[in-house]
Amino acid sequence: MKMLKPHFLFALGALPCLLSAQNLVPNGSFELGTAGYGIRTNLRFDTNPEQKFFPLETVADPAADGKLVLRIRNPHANRFELHSRQFALKADTEYTFRFKIRSTAKNGQQLFAVPYSVKNNWKGWIFRVKATDQWQNCEYKFKTGPKEGAPYFYHLQFRDVNNSEIPASDIYIDDIQLFETKSVPAKTVEFALNIADPLIVSEGKTPAVLTLKAGNFTDKPWQGTVTVSAVEEFLRNRAEPQKFELKLSPGEVREIPVKWTLPYGAYCATAAADGIGHSIPAYFAVAGKYEQKKRDFDRDFCIGLNSGIGIVQNGNNPKIGTMVRNAGAEKKLEYLQKMGCRIIREHDAGVESTAWYLMEPEKGKWDYRYLDYSLNQFEKYGIEVLSCVGRIGFLRPAREQQKQWRTRSWPEWAEPFAHPAEHKSYNWDNCKGLVFLPDMELWREYLHKLAVHAKGRIRYYEVFNEPNGVMSAADYFPYMKAVYEEVKKVDPSAKILGLCITSDFGVSGDTFTKDVMALGGGKFMDIAAFHPYSGRELNSVNPADTYIANFRNSLGEYRGMPLWNTEIYYLYDTADKSLSQGICNPAHIAARYLTDLGENVIQSVSLSEGAVWSRNSLFPEGAESSDSWVELIPNENFVVNNALARHFEAAKPLAKYKLPNGVIVYAFRKDGNPVAAVWHYQKRDGVKGDLSPFRVFDVYGNSVKPGVLPLTGTPYYLYPGTLSESAFLEKMKTLSISLDNPVTASPLVRLLNRNGEYSLLATLSNGSAADQTVIAGFSGNGFTGAKSVRVVIPAGKSADLELPLRKTSAKTAPVLRLYHNGRVLTVPVEVSESRVIPFEGTKTRPGFPFTWSMKKADGKLVLTVRVEDATNSGADAAGRRAWQQDCLELFFDAAPETILPAHSRAYTPDTFRVFVLPHLAPEKQIETWFKDGCRFSRKDLECKVVSDPAGYTVTVALPLAKLGKWLGFDLKTDDALPGTTTSREFIWSENKQNHSDRTAFGVLELK
Repeated sequence: MKMLKPHFLFALGALPCLLSAQNLVPNGSFELGTAGYGIRTNLRFDTNPEQKFFPLETVADPAADGKLVLRIRNPHANRFELHSRQFALKADTEYTFRFKIRSTAKNGQQLFAVPYSVKNNWKGWIFRVKATDQWQNCEYKFKTGPKEGAPYFYHLQFRDVNNSEIPASDIYIDDIQLFETKSVPAKTVEFALNIADPLIVSEGKTPAVLTLKAGNFTDKPWQGTVTVSAVEEFLRNRAEPQKFELKLSPGEVREIPVKWTLPYGAYCATAAADGIGHSIPAYFAVAGKYEQKKRDFDRDFCIGLNSGIGIVQNGNNPKIGTMVRNAGAEKKLEYLQKMGCRIIREHDAGVESTAWYLMEPEKGKWDYRYLDYSLNQFEKYGIEVLSCVGRIGFLRPAREQQKQWRTRSWPEWAEPFAHPAEHKSYNWDNCKGLVFLPDMELWREYLHKLAVHAKGRIRYYEVFNEPNGVMSAADYFPYMKAVYEEVKKVDPSAKILGLCITSDFGVSGDTFTKDVMALGGGKFMDIAAFHPYSGRELNSVNPADTYIANFRNSLGEYRGMPLWNTEIYYLYDTADKSLSQGICNPAHIAARYLTDLGENVIQSVSLSEGAVWSRNSLFPEGAESSDSWVELIPNENFVVNNALARHFEAAKPLAKYKLPNGVIVYAFRKDGNPVAAVWHYQKRDGVKGDLSPFRVFDVYGNSVKPGVLPLTGTPYYLYPGTLSESAFLEKMKTLSISLDNPVTASPLVRLLNRNGEYSLLATLSNGSAADQTVIAGFSGNGFTGAKSVRVVIPAGKSADLELPLRKTSAKTAPVLRLYHNGRVLTVPVEVSESRVIPFEGTKTRPGFPFTWSMKKADGKLVLTVRVEDATNSGADAAGRRAWQQDCLELFFDAAPETILPAHSRAYTPDTFRVFVLPHLAPEKQIETWFKDGCRFSRKDLECKVVSDPAGYTVTVALPLAKLGKWLGFDLKTDDALPGTTTSREFIWSENKQNHSDRTAFGVLELK
């Protein structure tokens, strides 16, 4: 961001030749109150031990642009950020930014005023002003660049200067204007909707009462028809609009009440009329009344979040405090209690209250203020705390800039006693050399002090966060053992959560888990914790239920140990790997919670706290960033958690039915009565279920009229009504599923290129109970079908087809055309081109250090690869993965013609890999990766490695009887020097995605 100097204007006049334009900032005069603004504040403990919060307010001032100005009360010298609602800027345009400001600080105070964008890589313009006890008119100019307009939005932020001592003061702001410099800001009519409390707890009768503030800031009378609407944010249900006539005199501000009785949900209310300027919407939620009961968290499934009080100590001049968002710290817990939250895992909500550096800032000097404050608040609102001891607070800052954000939770004085952690091949690469572990004797003393002070108040301790990403099992085990021993010595009833493995960012937890268990880890934990990022949904490549089962089995003799899912912020599969994948909706949340409950996971404390609060009031554009969370407004995810708490808290798994066409039913028993959930997990349109035998509720808990209803990824909740439990289960087990169209095509097709002759591989599926006949054709991407192909798809199964193509001059979007039951279905598809590799002859390529060939002999497919590599990477593979040393990597796909309806590029059970490590001991030279269900196993492979000074030759044989017409194949060589990682690599397909995308392989025609 650029830093620009201010200009102070004591007389401003508009030039008559300039065109008038709307001020881009809503409610810049504050005559509509504080609508369109929010404040994020760090409430200091040293100056404000009671953590008192002062909300934004407007007050009368003779110097005001109208009658009111904004006041920010800051008697405790807190850090703060005032944020406006978003607005758009044009590219390559000069803007003028004006406002009035004053402060009651004795010697004035330095402030930043910043127009900026979250989404556009934090682009902004920083203006520094010294506010004094006299009103100052400030004006700044800035120009946007060519990439700083649409589609980005911008916001205004007023905040303290980070490296200055913040004075106790009241700050007053008025008449904020931002407009194109070539124009002058015109006065307009503005609306703002307000609601006293954005959470309405209702049993169907409590109305939502809003106030419309309408102000005429022009010099002429205004009248018009006002329409006030409310739309539910997820289900998109609309309330009956309210219309009325309104007249406003020049300068008049009126308040008009608006009232609805609404079903459960999260709503956006808007007011519209012809001829007005800004209209600020109101956001609020309607949730059911949750009754907090005594629960046993060892067995009673409850709603939980990754959250906390929000202790912070950030910036260049840090003071320990709590970060609050337009409301006090207790308000958040009050709302969470009403939501039905019973467990908070202290993680990712600032610094955990158990942080060692807070408790022992100096060696031997113990301070429990922050711990006691937090635990008292949790107890007050009936929330059980899951203490993530140590978290991931043993990482050193990778860059100097990161030091202003605390990345360690153990104290600075303990730093000299720390030792580096062992970095294993399964750890994240970017953490190598940055992980240090505290002295064990000091660690045990800290644990003992914590357990003694928190006895009876902390009953669940989790050992570290995602240790498999940053350290070896051998390093982790003694720290977990120490937690178990020190806590149990003080409080035998406390429970220890171990492992806490993750599969985020591609890391695997299997080896780590098995190694910890082999060291005796099962004896030193009561609960096994996991973060199933690679098994997010039932339709994932690694399905959620399979992931849970595999994790349970990896515990070996302790597979009966209770499981807790303690984090999964990304609930659905997406190609987007940015923070945007954390934006979830009620369907994602309900499906994950119900899957965990149905698979007998005892607790699912999976969501981040930010997921249940709305960003839309100020920052709808940057919702994926925590910086956009400024106000404490419950959103649609809050409401679905409330519904899950009311309908499924303490429920126990009763039955699971995986029905045809991707329909899942989980049945439970709650308080002695059956309840169930049903949804469609395969993301296919046109699936319906006959729910007429049941009492039906939507994902928020609103009653739905029974009947044949569309089944989507959003669960329904089912009750038996007059049915007995056994009849209820039987009805669900035999649920009638219907399809708008039984035939579907996988969304990807493979274009085969045989030296200029083209054909297409596609897979069709039949969701019905009868065989279906289809005539298939294709057009698009410069091709059309040379002839159509007739295919019979067996009942409930799929069929692969090859369609010959010819080139055409038309460049249309690719589609499959399926003639079925007298109708032509047009199915848009993605095309992946694959090179057909000739079977005969030796393959070579200029600049590549290897040649290869295949042949059929004695019922086997025999592959021979010669690699020229005169530099030996060494026989010691410690710390290096297979591909980080001299290695031949082989990629096989035994069924490339089969294209799955979901995750079409992902490896299937018939895709496997072979790693040949020529310089290791013979028993270590071959590594294989097979998925469960693969038609091949290690015993099917015959491998021979012969090394010489110039390189090595590898021969691999596969049984032809297990292969069909096609074989997907790729190979890669890795070349490294002794003791180093790979310096160069060569991929035959020249596609670096072959490690995860099987369509990157070439295709061999075997028959």
